[in-house]
Amino acid sequence: MLIEYYRIRDAVLSDLNADPQSLMDITIGQSQEIQANRLSEFRGKGQVQTGTTVVHITGASEPVEFDGVRSVDVQMCTDVGKVDVIDSATGKSVVPVDRPRYLQWNVNVVKTEAGWKFGDATNENALRCPA
Repeated sequence: MLIEYYRIRDAVLSDLNADPQSLMDITIGQSQEIQANRLSEFRGKGQVQTGTTVVHITGASEPVEFDGVRSVDVQMCTDVGKVDVIDSATGKSVVPVDRPRYLQWNVNVVKTEAGWKFGDATNENALRCPA
């Protein structure tokens, strides 16, 4: 599900005219709000992503249920070394030179009636992702 999330996210961010519904359908809570804001900002500035995010799943907790909601915490590392964001008017990169290439994530993946969704997440810079 996390790899599918990044496939959808990369596709939506790489096309100014892409329908964002698939990205909204696979996210929930704070992550959904963050992605909606990011997409709005990209489109407002005429920015598009090129390249794809590489995802390495590094671990997961046992599923838990709280107040009838089933979830699992998943650890992963993302590599954006081949991802760029360009200004569609000029073709120039707008990625800050100090953007971290690798991020280590902890994602709460939540089971809903519609399926598993990318929920709240935290991340921190990493030196690299595992091979």
